[in-house]
Formats: sequence, structure tokens, C-alpha cells
Amino acid sequence: MNDLKRLTILRGILKDPVVRAMADAEPDEDGKGLSESEAVFLHEVYSRGIEDTILEYVCQVLLDDENEFARQCAAGKVPSRRMTVEYADNIHTAVVATLDASERYRVDLGEMPQIFKGNPLEVAEYIADFYRANGYGRYRKHMAFRYVDGELVPVENPVRIRLKDLKDYEYEKSLILNNITGFLQGYPSLNMLLYGSKGTGKSSTIHAVLNEYYDQKLRLVQIDDGSLGKINEIRALVETIPMKWIIFVDDISMSGDDQRISQLKASLEGNIAGDFRNSIIVATSNRRHIVKETFSDRNDAVHGRDTMEEQLSLSDRFGISILFSLTDKNSYLSIVRQLAADNSIRTKTDELDALAERWALVKGGRSPRRAKQFIEFLSSCEARNIKPEF
Repeated sequence: MNDLKRLTILRGILKDPVVRAMADAEPDEDGKGLSESEAVFLHEVYSRGIEDTILEYVCQVLLDDENEFARQCAAGKVPSRRMTVEYADNIHTAVVATLDASERYRVDLGEMPQIFKGNPLEVAEYIADFYRANGYGRYRKHMAFRYVDGELVPVENPVRIRLKDLKDYEYEKSLILNNITGFLQGYPSLNMLLYGSKGTGKSSTIHAVLNEYYDQKLRLVQIDDGSLGKINEIRALVETIPMKWIIFVDDISMSGDDQRISQLKASLEGNIAGDFRNSIIVATSNRRHIVKETFSDRNDAVHGRDTMEEQLSLSDRFGISILFSLTDKNSYLSIVRQLAADNSIRTKTDELDALAERWALVKGGRSPRRAKQFIEFLSSCEARNIKPEF
């Protein structure tokens, strides 16, 4: 088992509790029963329910490991012959150790994944092709991340909405898709500002685009207010990760004296830190001009005009600005009817329209969000066969 402790490229798999326990497992000296280290290993196996599939489990750990071989392959590079041979040997060592553990502790192997079938060098090449097509590590498995203490932390349950779920706003969506598809294809692409009334689908459209193009290596990092000043740090980090990244700032708003204005402007226009080619910044805001402008800004500043221009110039740094306007009655009812069809709503059109209009009146206005909430409410009422009252 201790051969696992001599892994080089794949040393990271020792962080996995099962693999680590397997590497540490040593027979009891008197041979009369399980040693403590063996008991720890079996505990890890049983607690994960892999007593019938341990080889499948270990192979998945191998495939998910973030290492230099994986990173180079995902970036489209060809690792050196020496690295490839070493990687193949590491794979072989881990598989043999698992086979030995299976026999010693009478746990079942499960099915060998197809990608691991072949001699070690063939397996290394199969896996290299897999990384080139799909990315590697957490960046292959997850689509959305948050930036926490200098690291990208996966979002375990990202929004699953798709473009087909978003009704109308076809022109606005076409502008976003044109920019994103060009970005994925390697063409020059622009940072985007999506602005307009609450509930019009600005954020939902970005999440839907992410779900639509996830299989083309599109990923997203969501930035909170506290990390706005670190956007260049984040872009420098993702530049080392061979995926395409949306740096997403949702519902951005700043006051005129906010020190982050200049930092964000520098990130949008580029500076000495570098020209980041595998990331774009996308922000949403309720206002076209992100920075809140007040009469005091105009009246109290010695150079009032300069102050105003400084505040208003931030939004101008986005290459593409797209307005998501509030829906009128016809657009609102169009969205309601489409969502009703998607959800197999039985209520007749005339009654549906009347209820939807009443819902908008009670809830404070028409918007795609209001339409979605109304259909969810009505769907629940129909499922329970009760009258919709609100």
C-alpha cells in the first residue's frame, strides 16, 4: 500500500480520505486481526458506500485530480514525454494498489471505467484527450464559483435555468449570445453591462447562458461587493486555468465617493497588470449609470462637472450596454401565456390574463419575475384543485 506514498504527479490524490487511508493501511503485527490503520481504511470505505465499487471510486479520484499533467492537457499543450511516462506509472501504481486492497480486504472493485482500460501509456493518452475536451479538476465538474480567500470555491447548487425558460427579450438575448459565442471561439469580446428594472431577467439570462455553454468550457465567478477591488487578481488567477470565464458582478451599485470606482474602471479598460483574454466582466445594475449621482455631488464639488463625468464614465467603460426594460401589458401577458403552456396550466386564456393582471397589481408591477411567480402559484393551486386567491 505504501507505494501510494511515492506518487509524484498524482500526489494530490492522497488528500482524498479513502486513498490516504489505503496508503496508510498496514497489517497487524501479530496477524490476528485488523490493525487500527486497516480499520480506518475500511471505515472510510463503508462510510461512503463504496465497498462494491472501490476501483470506480479511486479511478474517479484519479480523473478529478488537479495536477500539472491535467492542467497542460486542458490548455491544449502536449506534456513532455518524461511527464507522460511518469503520469502513466502513477496511474498504474494507484490501480494496482486498489486491486491489492480489494483482494486483501474483500471489497469489490466494481466496473473499470472505459477510459482506464489499456496499458498505462494508452490510458495516459486517453485521459489527456479527455482533459483537452472537457477541462480538468473542479473546473470540469463545476460551472459556477465564488472567490473566497484567494481561491475559487465551487457553487454546489447553481441556478439551473435554461434559455428556453426565458420568454421574450429576444433582441437583448441575441446581443449577449453574439458576444459570448465570439468569446468562446477566441474572437475579441467586450465586457457587458445589463441594466434595467428589477425582475426583467438580467441575472437569469447570464445563468442561462452559462448552462447553455457549460460544455464548451464556459465558467462563471460571481463577485460580491467585498471583492470588487480584487477583479484583476481574480482575472490573473483564472488566466492560469484553461477555461473561458465570466467575471459576474450582480446588482452593482456605488456611491460617488466609493474608492472601488477607479479600481473597477482599471479592470474594465486594462492596465499594466495585463490583457486578460480568457475572461470578460459582466455586471448587472438597475441603473444605466452605475454610480449614484446626487444633487450634492453637483453642488458641493469644486469641480462639479469633472466629478459628474468621473461618476458617469464607469458605465461607459463597458463595451456593450444592454437595456432590459420593464414589460408593458402585452409583453407581460405574452410571457405569462408561454410559461403557462410550458407548465401545462389548465386555466383558460381569458381567466389566465385576468388573474395575471390582478397578480401584477397586487404584487406591484409587471415583469418576467412576476409572471414566473404567478405561474408557480397558479400551478400549485391547480395541482391541489383549489381556487387561486390572493
